[in-house]
Amino acid sequence: MTESAETRPAQRRGPVARLTRWSRRNGLSRPRLGWPGLVHQAWGWYDGLGSWAAAGVIGAGIIFLLATSMYLLGATALVSQAREPASQPPATIEPTPTDQPEPTPEPTSTPRPTATAAPRIVVPV
Repeated sequence: MTESAETRPAQRRGPVARLTRWSRRNGLSRPRLGWPGLVHQAWGWYDGLGSWAAAGVIGAGIIFLLATSMYLLGATALVSQAREPASQPPATIEPTPTDQPEPTPEPTSTPRPTATAAPRIVVPV
């Protein structure tokens, strides 16, 4: 005995519904979106922890994220510092102009040397 349309459960009709059913039967449909199994396993493991162990896991995760962010910040600073001199021309030492020029020293007469006695060395006996 064949089932009539009235006794079958309500199914979608039309070409799109037939194509969808055909592709599902033949394995051509896209996979369903969802979390990977590893996420479900980790969630189940975390649910099995006690309160202190769960707090420790959360604390370790926070410390790991902070350490990773500090590492990336340091690496970024080193890379940008290494690239900075290449992007700018090398610095040259040039005299800076001043508003008022310094006065030039006038020649003066040198003082005459005075006669000084040679120092006496006393040797104790």
